[in-house]
Amino acid sequence: MGKVLFLRKKMQGENSIEEIAFNLVAAIPDLKLLELPEYGTSLKGILKNILFVRRNSSDINHFFSSSDTYLIPFCTGKKIVTWHDVGTDFYTRSKTKRWIKKYLLRYLPMLFCDVITCISSSTYNEVLSEFPKVKKKLTIIPNPYNPVFKRTEQSITEIPLILHIGTGSHKNLERVIEALSDIKCQLFIVGRLSSVQLTLLRKYKIDYYNEFDVPFSRIVELYKQCTIVSFPSLYEGFGMPVIEANAVGRPILTSKVGAIPEVAQEAAYYVDPHSVVEIKAAFNFLLSHKEVCDDLIQKGLCNAEKYSIEKIAWQYQKIYTQLL
Repeated sequence: MGKVLFLRKKMQGENSIEEIAFNLVAAIPDLKLLELPEYGTSLKGILKNILFVRRNSSDINHFFSSSDTYLIPFCTGKKIVTWHDVGTDFYTRSKTKRWIKKYLLRYLPMLFCDVITCISSSTYNEVLSEFPKVKKKLTIIPNPYNPVFKRTEQSITEIPLILHIGTGSHKNLERVIEALSDIKCQLFIVGRLSSVQLTLLRKYKIDYYNEFDVPFSRIVELYKQCTIVSFPSLYEGFGMPVIEANAVGRPILTSKVGAIPEVAQEAAYYVDPHSVVEIKAAFNFLLSHKEVCDDLIQKGLCNAEKYSIEKIAWQYQKIYTQLL
């Protein structure tokens, strides 16, 4: 039985989906990983990817990103696609572009699919809302965390280090910057900063460090070095930083939006992501209440166990077996 996991061409600075795919391939016997040759954002790139898939399709063909759904009709064997989120995937001012993306590149190809996995109930409901006719093909399999994220004792530092992963608009960095004004801490930001964000950092006199296009090994080290993980996101299809913080043993400040409450359960400190006042109060509270942080850490370690690579790989392996 041949099994292939097709992975989108890696973009600079992207780590999350790629690392999950690498771990699944390592955990599932005989699962072969193939990276698509092009991004698929141009006609030339799409055609190259189609030819690549036709040459390399196998008994089981698993497309690990919904952006590659358009390739499903061009391979033989059984077909699976994983949706990580819907987000703003179909939002565009052009009705023609929206129709092409939603129906020609997503919906019609999914009719040729055998199984559609969603990484959370939130993503499941979003996909179902957009494509109700594929309901019978939908199932939920959450993301696993990389086993390199292990419980690590915090180093005692004079100034707490706040780790913020991501600088996209939905990562809510602007409100975090404002919330941290007058709080004695260092803010470590992973991701390329915009001119607006740089202006805010200067305006509020934030002591910060910034790295982008960061290798995965560096991200792991940053989790271990930090005091608190900042993740008051405005939207998430899953929210890997929640589980990564849980696994390392760091308290995480986050929001009850998208899939985050489903994933984090009681292993996070929640805020209204639209309220700078509430975010600021939460940082102050966590930095001054060690017993609360210790409780969140213990709950986080238990929560992370549900997302081990062994448990998630078994769920995918079960689907592969059922299809043959």
